[in-house]
Amino acid sequence: LAEARPTLLELHRAACARRDEPGQEALLNLLLRNYLGCGLVAQAEALRAAARRPDPPRSPQQFARYLFYLGRIRASRLEYPEAREALLQASRKAPTVGANGFRLACTKWLTLVRLLLGDVPRLSELAEAGASCSKASTSSTSTSSPSTSTTTEKNPDEPFVSPDEGPLGAYVALARAVRAGDLQAFADAAAAGADAFAADETL
Repeated sequence: LAEARPTLLELHRAACARRDEPGQEALLNLLLRNYLGCGLVAQAEALRAAARRPDPPRSPQQFARYLFYLGRIRASRLEYPEAREALLQASRKAPTVGANGFRLACTKWLTLVRLLLGDVPRLSELAEAGASCSKASTSSTSTSSPSTSTTTEKNPDEPFVSPDEGPLGAYVALARAVRAGDLQAFADAAAAGADAFAADETL
């Protein structure tokens, strides 16, 4: 990432000089991702604040990515209400077909920001979000008939997947511990999901 940054900065300057708005949008997102991937939140915010962006955005997809990175920057700077708003907008502007990884990433960051704000998400909400992306990914590659199994929720606050299942399993376990107000369960969930959180850059 560090080696790629000078090239990305040069390309971004060139796009600005040529008034290449689609190029500016894409390269700004690549640079924000680069800075955040290296933990350089202050530099990411400085670039974001100084960079010109087309208004209205030229690409809805690039704008959704920008909002996601803005939410991550705000969360890292402890600006949780602003982070929640940006992440909510990013998830709403995400494509409804495909983009499963992006929608999952939005949900993961939004879950943590909501917990930090004292807004505990419903466990069933997290389980359904994870299951919807898993089903979409499976249906796009599977040639077999759709599964006929159905699940009935007995308690709207209990997920229909266990904390160890699904792409949001670690976050379901974390939210369950917070909802129960169990500090030991929270520590256990954080420790058990440490690898997942590190991979998601949310640790």
